[in-house]
Amino acid sequence: MAVPSGDQRDWDFARAYDLDVIATIAPPEGFSLDEAAWTGDGEIINSANAEIDLNGMGKDEAKATMTVWLEEKGYGRGAVTYRLRDWLFSRQRYWGEPFPIVWDEDGRPHALPESMLPVELPEVSDYSPRTFDPDDAASSPEAPLGKATEWVEVELDLGDGKRKYRRETNTMPQWAGSCWYELRYIDPTDAEHMVDPANEAYWMGPRPEAGNTSGGTDLYVGGVEHAVLHLLYSRFWHKVLFDLGVVSSSEPYHRLFNQATCRPTPTPMPAGSTCRPTRWRRPRTRTASLSSPGRGSPLTASTARWASP
Repeated sequence: MAVPSGDQRDWDFARAYDLDVIATIAPPEGFSLDEAAWTGDGEIINSANAEIDLNGMGKDEAKATMTVWLEEKGYGRGAVTYRLRDWLFSRQRYWGEPFPIVWDEDGRPHALPESMLPVELPEVSDYSPRTFDPDDAASSPEAPLGKATEWVEVELDLGDGKRKYRRETNTMPQWAGSCWYELRYIDPTDAEHMVDPANEAYWMGPRPEAGNTSGGTDLYVGGVEHAVLHLLYSRFWHKVLFDLGVVSSSEPYHRLFNQATCRPTPTPMPAGSTCRPTRWRRPRTRTASLSSPGRGSPLTASTARWASP
């Protein structure tokens, strides 16, 4: 982006090639741009021309002002960019949601129409994958569903007459459901909608009078192991649904509570003591019926606990 005064990577590049480093955000007193880039906030400086002046603004205000100016000039438009870490979504195993994809004889993929959904797993007697045969150079490993030939090889009419297709044999990792399961819980029998808008608004809509301005499940209780993957992606899915107008809540979960993670090995505590569990109990999951006409208790995604003495 060529902002060496505010980005350490650009600063390193500018220093390596003897380029000017012009401050655009005033660093605090005592900080020298000769030593490093200033990546914090501050007053905008050296950012004005005959048409726009950002000097004196804070960083966020300057960004918003610049975006409006660019849109008015027709040079660009504001947009939200989602950044996600790589997600291994396709799995070579039986258990999982089947992809609603078929491949034609030319190797081109086709999405199945809604009238052919859902795609259900076939009944099989062997869940193991097909492995490479060392005595057959033409063989290759294949996911378990590849052996269910009557399910895999199909004739379908996708708009241009009946043709032969091959179903996708990889499956989704069951996260396709867990990313929005809280929505289905509040409308589990609806065959026409992902979730009825009235149900979603009642259970998960914004409730500013109760301090819940974004909407979503009142309380999510889970382990810290969910923080990076499940919560990240379920929030991404929910944001997309919100942008599409499917849900009224802008967040899937309003409040997050992470219970402590107990480890089998001693862990030093701040006071110098240690936590060594001597007995484990299976997780207890409490669920509440959503058919109750009242709304006295908050809707909770899950409440599971590990207990130790």
